[in-house]
Amino acid sequence: MSKDNAPPKSPWPASLKIEIDPGPKGAVLGKVQSYGPLTVSRPFHPVPDLLELALLHPPGGLVEGDRLDLEINLNPGANALLTTPAAQKLYRARDWQTQRVAIKVNGGTLAYLPQETIVFAGAKGRLTLEAEVASDSRFLGWDIISLGGPESLATGSLVKEMEITRNGDLLFKERLSWSLPEDLALLKSPLGLAGRKVAGVFWALGRADSNEAALLERAAEETLKEAPFSLWSGVTVKEGLLLARRLGSSPEKARAFLEIVWRRVTELWGGRVYRPRLWAT
Repeated sequence: MSKDNAPPKSPWPASLKIEIDPGPKGAVLGKVQSYGPLTVSRPFHPVPDLLELALLHPPGGLVEGDRLDLEINLNPGANALLTTPAAQKLYRARDWQTQRVAIKVNGGTLAYLPQETIVFAGAKGRLTLEAEVASDSRFLGWDIISLGGPESLATGSLVKEMEITRNGDLLFKERLSWSLPEDLALLKSPLGLAGRKVAGVFWALGRADSNEAALLERAAEETLKEAPFSLWSGVTVKEGLLLARRLGSSPEKARAFLEIVWRRVTELWGGRVYRPRLWAT
């Protein structure tokens, strides 16, 4: 086992609940409840009317038995971007490593843009994202999974679930699951990862009572014109929800494509694109 893939000896559960509220000069960080090694950065306003927060998990990865619970509530009139300073990592484990993210967007705009999750050989990860979005809200974000190397296809399990609802109605639900080596053929097939090591998905949901669904259609068209043609990427819009996907050989290339979509959506919604400084470090 390499040094980078050597897990600590004991689990370290953690939870974080944050409220993001409107303020006189932009969104502000409201109530914060934190337990264990999971917290949030100091508030930063890179541009007017946008609050940037970094979700901080100092251990930098999950080992067997670890559980992270994150709850994010965006309240009416607030606009925020949440990211992470580094990739999350799932190390070799005999018991499940669990990360659950629950998001409520009650008004305003929330961009949830964490860096990638790296799955090492022998990991046993369970990742869940649940988002409830109000009618007068915008919610966009991405999720990027990267295999840690050729040995990551030898052993390990991953269950990744994502669900977006609006006013109690299910808009999107996806479940990705594999257990190796049993599902190796599936991961290598076009129905799985087609032999690629990175899979990324971007989503954007606009306000329900506006023309923002049409703007998402336009964003999809402009993305396909700007991005280099690839059999491993695509953008669709259905029932007002934009989805973009990318399979690739590196997290950087996958994110580069997803950033094009993010930029197009943000500009067409009348926002200013801001790339977090953390991504450059």
